[in-house]
Amino acid sequence: MKKLFKNGGSWSLVVMFFVAFPRVASPGTTVPVNIQMAILLKALSYDQRLASSTGDIVIGVVKDSNRDNCVQTESSIIKSIEKMHKLSAHGRNFSVATVDLNRLAEKRVDVLYLTRCVASRAAEITSFSRKKKILTVTAVPGMMTDNVGMGIFPATDEHTVNQIVVNLKQVRAEGAIFSSQFLRLTKILETP
Repeated sequence: MKKLFKNGGSWSLVVMFFVAFPRVASPGTTVPVNIQMAILLKALSYDQRLASSTGDIVIGVVKDSNRDNCVQTESSIIKSIEKMHKLSAHGRNFSVATVDLNRLAEKRVDVLYLTRCVASRAAEITSFSRKKKILTVTAVPGMMTDNVGMGIFPATDEHTVNQIVVNLKQVRAEGAIFSSQFLRLTKILETP
């Protein structure tokens, strides 16, 4: 499985995830966390910006220390990424860290993962991410209107299962350089 996630590797594993779940999701459902993380890690292998750095590719799960009811969501995301610790992209391993919403600048991360728990402050987080050149990702559809860079969502029609939505203007402002090969597999969100 590790070889499938190497840069330039096959999309067969991700495609397998796309066809392994029901065709049209019920409103309000999300892609299971372990599937989201597998798709995210594969997508990051197509971000050429990450090839020019060293050390682990750090995915920061943004948490709001004022909301205790979000611990389970954050924990499941962290556990999913930790289970995939042997995977790599651009010769770099993946690691995960929690990042307090009020202390975003204190940790070095390459990606900020936004949960529903920080939705009310998504615009503030994406403004920070543009300044610091950090890719933002979510599984909460409504947060795409707050300029989150990339979203991983359930199908909206009978022809797809899971979809990756890319706000091209935002990911470019965040410094991501996704290959055209990857972008052809996504839904591009046009923003003003």
